[in-house]
Amino acid sequence: MKPFRFGLFWLLLFLPGLVLPSWELVSAQRDLAPNAAPVSQIDLGLGFDFFYSKIYVNPVTKQVLVFGPNRILAVIDTVTNRVVRQQRVTFNLQTCAISPTANQIYVVDSFNRLFILDGTTLEAREPLPLPPSIDFFGLAFNGSGTQLYALTSEHLLVIDPQNGIQTATIKMPQPGFLNQALAVNSLNNRIYVYRSTGQLLVIDANNQSILSQISVPSPDSRASIGVNPLTNRIYLGGARELVVVNGETNAVVKSVPVGIFPADVAVNSETNRIYVLNGKGTGFFDNTVSVVEGTNDTVVGTLTGKRAFFGLALVPGTNRILLMSGENSYLLAFDGATNSLVEKIVLRADPTDIAVNEKTNRVYVANRLADTVTVIDSLTNTVLNQINVDPQPSGIVVNPVTNRVFVNHERENLVSIIDGATNQVVKTIPLGRPATSLIVNPVTNRLFVALYDDPAVTAFDGNSGQLLKTQKLTVAANEITVNPQTNLVYLASQQSSAVQIVDGETLEIHPSIELPQGTFYYGMALNPETNRLYVSDNRDKFVVVMDLNTKNVLARIPLEGPPSRIAINRTTNRVFVASSFFNSISILDGATNQLLEVFRPDEFPRFRTPLGIGTHAGINRTYVSFAVGDTVAVLAGEDPPTATLQFFPATIKVNERTQLTITLTNPNSTPLSGISFRNSLPDGVLVQAGESAVVEGIQGEVTAAGNVVSLFNGILAPRQTGKITVSVTATKPGIKTNLLNNLTARESGPAKSATALLTVNAGDTENPVVARVELSKKKVKRLHDAMLQITWASSDNVGVAAHDIQFAEDGKNFQVPVVSGLAGQVQRFVWNIPAIVPKTKTGVVKVIARDQAGNSGSANSPVFIVK
Repeated sequence: MKPFRFGLFWLLLFLPGLVLPSWELVSAQRDLAPNAAPVSQIDLGLGFDFFYSKIYVNPVTKQVLVFGPNRILAVIDTVTNRVVRQQRVTFNLQTCAISPTANQIYVVDSFNRLFILDGTTLEAREPLPLPPSIDFFGLAFNGSGTQLYALTSEHLLVIDPQNGIQTATIKMPQPGFLNQALAVNSLNNRIYVYRSTGQLLVIDANNQSILSQISVPSPDSRASIGVNPLTNRIYLGGARELVVVNGETNAVVKSVPVGIFPADVAVNSETNRIYVLNGKGTGFFDNTVSVVEGTNDTVVGTLTGKRAFFGLALVPGTNRILLMSGENSYLLAFDGATNSLVEKIVLRADPTDIAVNEKTNRVYVANRLADTVTVIDSLTNTVLNQINVDPQPSGIVVNPVTNRVFVNHERENLVSIIDGATNQVVKTIPLGRPATSLIVNPVTNRLFVALYDDPAVTAFDGNSGQLLKTQKLTVAANEITVNPQTNLVYLASQQSSAVQIVDGETLEIHPSIELPQGTFYYGMALNPETNRLYVSDNRDKFVVVMDLNTKNVLARIPLEGPPSRIAINRTTNRVFVASSFFNSISILDGATNQLLEVFRPDEFPRFRTPLGIGTHAGINRTYVSFAVGDTVAVLAGEDPPTATLQFFPATIKVNERTQLTITLTNPNSTPLSGISFRNSLPDGVLVQAGESAVVEGIQGEVTAAGNVVSLFNGILAPRQTGKITVSVTATKPGIKTNLLNNLTARESGPAKSATALLTVNAGDTENPVVARVELSKKKVKRLHDAMLQITWASSDNVGVAAHDIQFAEDGKNFQVPVVSGLAGQVQRFVWNIPAIVPKTKTGVVKVIARDQAGNSGSANSPVFIVK
């Protein structure tokens, strides 16, 4: 498996000028490929979108809570400075307050619901509705935790935190979008509300009255209020400077010049220091936090970072300042005594590689920055465990037979062995040099490692980790794979256009296989079922397909972006190729060597830069890890739709009708789209002319005409059943088999075939009889006496259906129609002979009788004269 390494690939990845045009080229497009429907995503970390993240400190547990994008909540232990828990919550955070006494977290979401979370388990009670408001601007507790204040656009609500019931309402002057920030002085029970008009309202919480309205110099809409209850000083960010208010006199006593656009303010009452985050949300990030000494309200220090800060929090009793930094998704911990950086807490996982154990249904993700391996249940798509490993795990492979997981640590020159049953690191294998790639043969339980810048391959025992043998190569390999059935090891190199081969038992070198010249080979995968090797040509944007039986190159499949990682679903014979540059997954047909379609996750904001890829053939799932957002996307070939066919009635006679019903069912909990089939009716069965298909429960284009019934681009909701019913007519006798065998769906590929039988009997074969045809005249004059009455007697064993009458000038060739479709019970017709009928002495009319089965009989009249 490919580990993370700093090579040409990563150099190009971080050169925006080189790759940005390509990203822009495909960002407006999105196709879903067969077997690649995004059914879920698994979050491994918070990602680095800290602009939309918020940070809070639980004063009871001293833990830090980080609410990140996509409803992810991370909990950080401030003793160990490690992320101890991550979970998805059911709300989009609008504002939050934490009880100072009850270890409970109060959250208002975007639907104005109040959630109460247990501070230990993070389990939430049923949400409580709050009064209608366009927005909530802040939550705050009083010092005893007995009252919760909620600031809306028009009011300040007083809420009982035990039941969420509103107990009082404090109306704001000039209601509107003016309220910006809320804070409480726990010492004197005063409430402070900052308004964008440049006012700081001082409210007495005891009688809920407004005591003062303080004018703030140089007001700004970015507001934060810090309170030091011990000194009774209020510090207001959001103006052009840090404004200091005397809480006793309610007067502005000082404006302290700090950084550009001071935004967030936090006060450490124990050290009497005030921390001001500068520039947040303005676009003018100066990457600083100003440190103000509260004794004389002067700047005494500055905390700086390489990138902008997005959040600020203080940890009580530890004199630690935590800052959310855009620098690689860190929480930076500063020592309040020295203003120096003491810890970087990793919030980003940076998942670089994936391995799948199909026997245990476990997916393993190596997280380079978090120093962890994430264990995922592939059946439920939930994170089961985070295994702490040595620094910067990069490549990962698994032996499903022994349930051992092998993790490469490129920078530490070692491989960790994890017991899949206990999720414990049971052994480490020192390598001496960095490894570029590793693979395990599950049959022999041998681990093969290719070393960086060292032309050699090394074999280890998968149980003991004992070094077995090292074999020198022609050039150093950067990618390695093995065929467990033949026990041949294949090694590709960026320095050569040849794939080197060694025997997995003896490491004896076999003749190399030449690839097309002048290429940059990066990724490699092997399908042992077909013994085909796939190698990615990263520079020329191809995947080279090689038949290992004949040693011939079968195809070079062009891709739209440089390929990197490759994974194969041996059951469906689909090849998945990740392209980090183009943020796409290409799906290839392993049978035809054709590019089927491309999955571009541009519409999913957390899916960016695919790094690792793995497949679970047993459940038809593909797992792709994305660096940006720290997510694993689960691409699934959902179960195909099921089809049943039925003729009703199933036994008819020739020329009779029956109903053909095609029933489609989506067995999945997710929708199926792109459902299509083209059903050719059996010989002698046709769609009834002039009638349309009846469609129920399914969307799409349905065509029914001639001998074809088809569906194109259909959609079925989860667990939904749809029906297409058409009226058909049998024209030939026999037992008819209707076979539907080309039903497909975009997410699942082909479905199983379905059949229905129709028995068509010959039916009525007896012809009707016309006994006699008589005329009212023997001579007709066209212009003076043109009326001719024709009478006849017809009969049939099941009844005459219709009559036709025809005229023959010569008494033989009946080419002139007189009338068609007369009812079966009619036995007389008066013909007004038109002038265009020629004069003749040998005129004859024929009466034809027809039955429902299409049988016919006729009789001619005596000869008559037309003058």
